[in-house]
Amino acid sequence: RFAQLARLRASETESINRELKRVIAEHQQTNEWLRKLTRAVEQSPSMVLITDRQGAIEYVNPKFTQITGYALEDIAGENPRLLKSGEAGPEEYQRLWQTITAGEEWRGVLHDRKRNGELFWVHSAISPIRDARGTITHFLAEMEDITERKRLEQQVAERNREIARSQVLAVMGQAASMIAHDLRNPLSTINMTLQMLRKKPPQSWTEAERELLQMSQEQERYMEEVLSDLLSYSMPDALMLPVCTELTTSQMGVILSQRPIQERRVRVKTHYQPGLPVLYGDAGKLRQAFVNLIVNAAQAAARFSGAEPGNVY
Repeated sequence: RFAQLARLRASETESINRELKRVIAEHQQTNEWLRKLTRAVEQSPSMVLITDRQGAIEYVNPKFTQITGYALEDIAGENPRLLKSGEAGPEEYQRLWQTITAGEEWRGVLHDRKRNGELFWVHSAISPIRDARGTITHFLAEMEDITERKRLEQQVAERNREIARSQVLAVMGQAASMIAHDLRNPLSTINMTLQMLRKKPPQSWTEAERELLQMSQEQERYMEEVLSDLLSYSMPDALMLPVCTELTTSQMGVILSQRPIQERRVRVKTHYQPGLPVLYGDAGKLRQAFVNLIVNAAQAAARFSGAEPGNVY
């Protein structure tokens, strides 16, 4: 009987040992999984933050500390609202809280603030963590710093806007070229007609007719200038190789502007300060800029000053 009882005890002990070995193996496997998950979270390229049911911070991974500047010992027990930049309204955070407390996942982009005050963009995915009974115990936030992506998106958007503007300007240039070419022929006919009328003996003209003829010729010249500007706009020439150019290029501009200056009967006084600097650029374009400035000034002075011809500066 004692031998039979001993064999029974030995069988029970062996069964208990097998169960203990199974439990230990499962425990070791669980610990190994926990170690791997912990290592994955610790080495994750994304920021990870865990809060309790009330939103108090319990864990942040090293990536979170690296990007935001906040270590766990600095913000343990704090609410993640300390990252708020203040740009988003309270209603957005209220919708976030209502979503996750209802057991759903919230995804979105937030503009947060680092510990040093620097703003950064973050894409967040916040979801609830449940226990075995399905009760929400914690919240998990996985966040990705997308500041550089936002900057590149802004650069691409700006580049697209520049391309769109260039395309619009190109279309406008083509339209301007067509208009200028279409109007130049009839304008030349008008010019020829006015020149033929000027050959009429002066004594046969009345004062009103002479004034009308002069006004017509002035307007015809003005239209010629407008058409030339349109053509220059529609067919911009390339810049020449930049060279060192003296500012006395403006003197050549005055010489080239003599015809419109004389036609509008204005006087130009020039004064060159000695020791002017040398510019590095396209000499032709600089000269044209001076010509445009002088001609525009002559036109404005002749039209709007109200002074007597010859006394306008």
